[in-house]
Amino acid sequence: MMLTLMLTSKGVAGRSRAALVVLTATLTQFQLPLEGAAILLGIDQIMDMGRTAVNVMGNCMAHAVRRPLGRRVRRRPDAGVCGREAF
Repeated sequence: MMLTLMLTSKGVAGRSRAALVVLTATLTQFQLPLEGAAILLGIDQIMDMGRTAVNVMGNCMAHAVRRPLGRRVRRRPDAGVCGREAF
């Protein structure tokens, strides 16, 4: 069940209420009652805000780590298009 949830939850942070769809589909697949998902409806908005915050923070940290590692291309100020000299 854990493997199924891990595989199907990719991209959930980008969509509002998508976690409930994944959860109900997994509960149905394993023949478990859907009442547990109905209880989560009340707090899903707060959980969704937390998931979004974690997703945004992860994206920001990945950018902060990746940026210094990127190759910086410097062009000469007198170079034209594609590094050729201007006319």
